[in-house]
Amino acid sequence: MPSFGWTRINNDVNGNGRWVCHYLDIASTMEEAIAIARMQGGKRYRSKAYGGGIVFQSSANGGGLAALEAALREVGVR
Repeated sequence: MPSFGWTRINNDVNGNGRWVCHYLDIASTMEEAIAIARMQGGKRYRSKAYGGGIVFQSSANGGGLAALEAALREVGVR
């Protein structure tokens, strides 16, 4: 299984770090990807610069991304 293509984006208004991956890294359709991502605290990323993305909060320079990837795989990532 290919790794997630994480991209660092600007912090949210509270200063929390955010990371985005393409919805195809999670599921084959945007609707499925959003449903899976919401179980892990993700949201749809609506930016024309990135395309169809799913955004997650992660502190410590993305230190929690490995745990997030494992959790996403557990709930049904292809």
